[in-house]
Order: sequence, then structure tokens, then C-alpha cells
Amino acid sequence: TMFVKPFCFFILNVVIGCHTLQIKPNCYSFFSPSKLCMTKMDKTIENGLKKTKKILVLGGSGFVGNKFIEEYQSQVTTSERDYNVELVSLSRRGLKPLIQSSPQFNIVSVQGDATNESVIADVFLKHGPFDGCVHAMGLLLDSQSGNVLMKLNKYASGSGSEVTQESTYDKVTRQSAFSVMEALASQSVGANNSSNPPVFIFISAAEAGWKVDPPVDWLRRYLLAKRQVETKILSLTTSTTAPLRGVIFRPSLIWTWDRPQALLSVIPFYLANKIGISFIDRPVTLESLVQSMVIVIENQNVSGIQRYVDIDNLLAGK
Repeated sequence: TMFVKPFCFFILNVVIGCHTLQIKPNCYSFFSPSKLCMTKMDKTIENGLKKTKKILVLGGSGFVGNKFIEEYQSQVTTSERDYNVELVSLSRRGLKPLIQSSPQFNIVSVQGDATNESVIADVFLKHGPFDGCVHAMGLLLDSQSGNVLMKLNKYASGSGSEVTQESTYDKVTRQSAFSVMEALASQSVGANNSSNPPVFIFISAAEAGWKVDPPVDWLRRYLLAKRQVETKILSLTTSTTAPLRGVIFRPSLIWTWDRPQALLSVIPFYLANKIGISFIDRPVTLESLVQSMVIVIENQNVSGIQRYVDIDNLLAGK
């Protein structure tokens, strides 16, 4: 069937530990301006002669999140900008110590569980308001995938993340994303800032665009969580008040030359896409993805779903 090849590729990636799709769960929780103790959002904070842009990253210690922080820091510190950046990284493990702050790019590392509604509220209260959020947390195999498969997530994850019994697609992807989106939307509405709303970047998956049901239960639940987040983002982005500027990245396999062993699983996807198999998207490099994410933060005109072709266009300046 049409699912045989992609399903085999998914399993192969799990076995060799090269699959790095990042699918994030949404949250059921909702925030109000009063709960967040916010009255007016000041998009930028004066810092000497420059202003400060504040960005929240969920999953800053992960495969995509950590590389995004490195790339954003590199661009801000090596090229002239009319603003500085304060980046707040929220993750279970804390930020890797290799990434250091600089005068132009201050990093605040917060260790905590982003699936916990009170943790998100506390981060917004202490460190907000934010100009945007990057949701780069997720897992390929959750606790409901079975004891054998959930243990394989450590090897399938780009950052070696281990799954706990509480780690479900719905909780890690949907609940965390919903919580942050509602918090961002609340601060934006409170500030009456619909002309320049905060950006919410979500790392989804190319397979979320499939028009047919996945062949296995864990993949169905994985994509369900992704699709629920996408639907929420698009509803907030296209509403009349537009409290968010939502950007959804839909990469296929994410790989990097730093891990050449990933080529074993990446090459079949490249070939399948090349010969025109419509439901197989071309893989993207980690570097291309995070560079595109930085572009999206700074380009107010970008919103909606971004596939591999759109990533190419962003990098080409189109």
C-alpha cells in the first residue's frame, strides 16, 4: 500500500536513532489577562540605545530548540540590529552550558515542565511579556506506544530524550502549545496590539498534511496532536482580532551533517520525493530549519504553514 515505504522508514529511523521529527502537544488549559497579571504589553523594553526583544523557547535543550538558540545568538551577535534579545529557554533538563549570554543576546534558562499550566503561568509572570514563542518540544514515541517502543524514543530523539509514564503526545504537544498560545493571545489582547501580534512558531511534521489515516495507532495519535495544535494556531491567526501571528513548520525528516549516520534514513526520503511520491516530502537540514525560524521571527509578513519548498524560499529571500 501507499503506507508501506513511509512506515518502514519510520521504523528504520527508530531503530538507528536518526529520526528527529519534532511533534509538539497542545494544552487544554486557557489563560486570561487577569490570571497572568498583565494589563498592557510593552513589545520592547528600552535597554540603552537599543530595545530588547523577548522570545520564549519551549524545548531549548532539545535537538531543534538548542540549535535554534545557537543560530539566533550567532546572527544577533555578528550582524548589526536595532535591538537586543532576551531569550528565555524553558525545558526539563535546562539549557546546555555551551550556549553563553552576551551583551546583545541574554539567555535565561528556566528548568521546568512546560506541560504544567502553573509553570507556564509563572514564566509569563516573571519573564514576560514576550514578543514571541518557539515551540520545539516533543517526542516521537510516547508512553502509550507500549513499553518497548517508548524506550526506543531515547534513541529516536535527536537529543536523547527519555519518555516517562506521563509523557503522552496530547500532553507534551497539545497541552503545552495550547497553554502558551492562550498566554500569548491574552497579553496581546490586553495590550490592544493586533497590528503587531506576537509570533508563535510551531514545529509540526510533514505527515500532518496527509489526507488519509495513518496505518498504525502511535502515528495516528502523534499526528492528531500535531493537527490539533495546527488548527488552534490557524484559528487564532485568521481571527478578526488576530492575537497571534502563527507559523507552522512542517518538516519531514530533520538531519544534520554533524550526524552523518542519519543519511541511512534520509536518502530513501530524498529519492521518494524526487521520483514524485506525493505524500513524501523532501527532508530538511537542521541548519536550514533554524535559519528559517530566525527569518520568521523578524519578518512580520510570514504566517501559516511552511513546507520544505517554503523553507527554501525563505532562505532565498523570496
